[in-house]
Amino acid sequence: MSRLQEKNYCFASRASNCSQCLQAGKGCAYCSEEVRADPPIRASAIITKEGSMSIDQVGLHLQVPLLLNVEVFAPKKGPLDLYILMDFSNSMADDLSNLKKMGEELGEQRLSDDYTIGFGKFVDKVIEPQTDMRPAKLKEPWPQSDPPFAFQSVIKLTNNVSYFQQELQKERISGNLDAPEGGFDAILQAAVCGEKIGWRQHSTHLLVFSTESAFHYEADGVNVLSGILPRNDEQCHLDKQGKYTHETSQDYPSIPTLVRLLGKHNIIPIFAVTNYSYSYYEKLEKYFPIAEVGLLQDDSSNILQVMEEEVLTAFSFAPKGKFKMLLKAQRTVDKEPVCKMNPSDKEGTMRVKPTTFNAAVSVKASVLCPTCACEQNPIKKSDRCHRNGDLVCGKCQCHDGWLGNFCNCSTADSALDANQCIGPGMTQPCSGRGDCQPCGTCVCYNPEQFEGPFCQYDRTQCQRRGGFLCNGTHRGSCVMGRCACTEGWEGDACDCTKSNQTCVDSRGGICSGLGTCECGRCTCSNSSADLTVTCEPSFQLGACDGSKKCAQCKAWKTGEEKDKCDECVFKVELVDELKERKHQGADSLVETHPTEQVSLQPTLCFDPSECPPGGLLWLLPLLLFLLLLLALLLLCCWKYCACCASCWQVPSHLKADGRTDGALASL
Repeated sequence: MSRLQEKNYCFASRASNCSQCLQAGKGCAYCSEEVRADPPIRASAIITKEGSMSIDQVGLHLQVPLLLNVEVFAPKKGPLDLYILMDFSNSMADDLSNLKKMGEELGEQRLSDDYTIGFGKFVDKVIEPQTDMRPAKLKEPWPQSDPPFAFQSVIKLTNNVSYFQQELQKERISGNLDAPEGGFDAILQAAVCGEKIGWRQHSTHLLVFSTESAFHYEADGVNVLSGILPRNDEQCHLDKQGKYTHETSQDYPSIPTLVRLLGKHNIIPIFAVTNYSYSYYEKLEKYFPIAEVGLLQDDSSNILQVMEEEVLTAFSFAPKGKFKMLLKAQRTVDKEPVCKMNPSDKEGTMRVKPTTFNAAVSVKASVLCPTCACEQNPIKKSDRCHRNGDLVCGKCQCHDGWLGNFCNCSTADSALDANQCIGPGMTQPCSGRGDCQPCGTCVCYNPEQFEGPFCQYDRTQCQRRGGFLCNGTHRGSCVMGRCACTEGWEGDACDCTKSNQTCVDSRGGICSGLGTCECGRCTCSNSSADLTVTCEPSFQLGACDGSKKCAQCKAWKTGEEKDKCDECVFKVELVDELKERKHQGADSLVETHPTEQVSLQPTLCFDPSECPPGGLLWLLPLLLFLLLLLALLLLCCWKYCACCASCWQVPSHLKADGRTDGALASL
């Protein structure tokens, strides 16, 4: 049985015996203390021959894949049905005339040893604007023409060449107004009206579509009926004369509809069109898995050559080679176990074939439901079953009048006492979540939610982590009121990983030897020290101050922490000088180096205990101050000189009264 924390269809099947357990699905096993069930026999394929077609007869175990080798080759000279659909608008008059002349030759085309040919004609919907609705035109749209119509199957598929030639000579042209034709209606009816067209079940179906015009399609915008008529219902609507009767009550089919229906009925389209409409059908061809476009002359005089070339080209696209086919029997169908279904529903024949071809290989498949050999040898009136039942594959099957796992409970009135279904500390039978069966057996209302002998456990009420039941389905599930954790997880809510990868320090140790790894995190023994998440000393910026206090305490019994030396996690070693180390601080008297005795790096200290002289970085502020002071002095000097220069200038009024010389002399 698979792990309880996973969705277990073996357990959910509630199997009552060994065979039912094995039949529940792949991986299910039935075990008991006395007897272990025989392993299921592996499925094997039996290949037989039936006529000229290979028949694969296989037996499939539930959900056990089985590979079959399949060889596909192109059909040659096999059964062939050829149906010709021709545009009967007036512009195709000369084409029809040439087709009549080649009627006998057309019917004698030997594209296959088993060959049938049929004929149908189409124009367009008999409604405006596609058709001229004036009474005279409805009777005869062109001289010597038939009334307008949408589609009519004229000649059912036949191997009678004379009949085909005779019926073809009776046909006359018809007519309509707009250039696009209603050929899509004709193609759909030819596909879905298999019995009236005459398609054979195991032949290759070819449909030759001949026209010189483009085509109408569903809601194409040209058709004013778009949005008025309902969508095409994809059903056959041909009367006894083979005429299409629903052309004015539903829209044209869409291109995806034609692709799907032609593929469903194994019909390969061949578009034989003139140069005027060739580009339209060249684009249309790309939507079909297998299709061909042939270029007709304006009068269709080369239709025989086009048909032969395109038919051979279509056959060349048939897939060839060896392939592998994967078969697998499902465990359930609409939630009903397959092994509990009727025998007729557990077997059938599948036909495997290439797309649009009818040649196929038939596979007769049946579902093999495993049984336990130990069920054939029960221990009658076993002591384990208190001689009130038979021991079958380690489980008691009680005789009439006895119940319980060991058949030790009688069906007397006392067995129906509901008090037996009330557990300790409970007030209601089966905790109010199930029905009380005889002998104190509870059947829970919702086994997916409630479980336990008294339905006392709710599978949605276990511990949660971050709002998720048992920390999420990938880490655990609720079983019998507790979280059953998947491999690698533990804890009440399956929130603790058993892996210690997140506790590995920089040297590969676990928590640097100064802590324990709990739930994927290091719990350091000294929480007051400045340590990393893996209990390593932290030598980041500012951490040396804390290390210095412990070093002073350990080495010289001084410093602020001299009474708390026991709390320091460092070992101290006195040295004469500090060598360059990877973690040595620029302004600290401590350095670290690896050691094999302990995983923690010891602290090396200078002796004496004075700190080494500081660096020159302290001069930088002083230099800046001096530069600012010098700049201030220079500014004052400049200002003083400017004031003095203004005082030495001679006022102009002294020059005017002739006292300049005297003043200068006095100066």
